[in-house]
Amino acid sequence: MPTLEFYALDADRAAVLDLVFDAERFRVFQAYSRPGAELREYASAAEVLADTWAPHGPELMLWADSSGPDPYIGRIDLDPEAWDGGTFRFECNGWGMIQLLFGDVLDGELHPSRVSCNTAKRAAAWAADLPELGDPAAWAWPLVARTAGRLIREVRALATSPGRPVVLPEAARIVERERLTVY
Repeated sequence: MPTLEFYALDADRAAVLDLVFDAERFRVFQAYSRPGAELREYASAAEVLADTWAPHGPELMLWADSSGPDPYIGRIDLDPEAWDGGTFRFECNGWGMIQLLFGDVLDGELHPSRVSCNTAKRAAAWAADLPELGDPAAWAWPLVARTAGRLIREVRALATSPGRPVVLPEAARIVERERLTVY
């Protein structure tokens, strides 16, 4: 399963989102909507960065052009006491969707961001448990893997140095200046 953990803050997030939107190879969705609101599909990096819903950084689902069926948008019922009166929200999902989750600074630690996606084998193994996501065979798995791999390589190319951990420039400056622990 193509996966990359990396560290990104502020301008780094904008640079990664520019990679996502500039190539016009993705539709970009919130992973989860605000309680009581519809799920958003974003048209630009600026829209994502202006949306302050995700408390610890944007959580996105990327649908690669021609990779498979439209994303599944499902309703999740919430406990209003735990969600400030919110009774529902929506999630975006799909076997071949690519996740782009941005980490953030919590209690003096910088948590990683992540690009990841399923494989055909993993999706097939879980298909009976999540029938709402449809048939995993409907996805163009080589295209999903190739597109996720390309995004991963592009994010790696933004890093301050080769190797691990993958730290993007703004995150490196903030970690040093604030003496943060890299989680």
